[in-house]
Amino acid sequence: MIQLIPPEQFLAVQEQQRAERQAANRVPEVLNDDAVLQLNERGEFKYRGRRYRPPPTSFLNAQELERLKRRLELLERDPDTSQRELLAFYRDAVQVFDRCARPWWRRWTPNPFRNASEVEVGHLLAVFYTYRFRSEVDFPPIRGRSPAR
Repeated sequence: MIQLIPPEQFLAVQEQQRAERQAANRVPEVLNDDAVLQLNERGEFKYRGRRYRPPPTSFLNAQELERLKRRLELLERDPDTSQRELLAFYRDAVQVFDRCARPWWRRWTPNPFRNASEVEVGHLLAVFYTYRFRSEVDFPPIRGRSPAR
């Protein structure tokens, strides 16, 4: 049996259905967009009043940074770490930082990190460790295939 519906009730049902469709098609809010945008930025940091814009870290330097990080964790865990071992670590770290911070054509200038304190070495290790995830490679879109293939 067919029932007649008053126009007000019909419009209310239509409005409710429209609201449900809009709620289903709503795009979720992005919460970490700053972190994602920072991955594409060329970063810069300040060290003793001077700004540095290091190039993306090469694979070999990234391996050195990974070794430095693991070595520092081992040195911090070991209560019998000597001063000589710590100095050797800092010396190696400063050399890697110099390779990471400057392009090859600026090698004739002295290492700006050679007099870094313990705290500064820790901060620099964190800075360069995050730069190892940056890249300047652009992948052109391939029709029908994803770049990961």
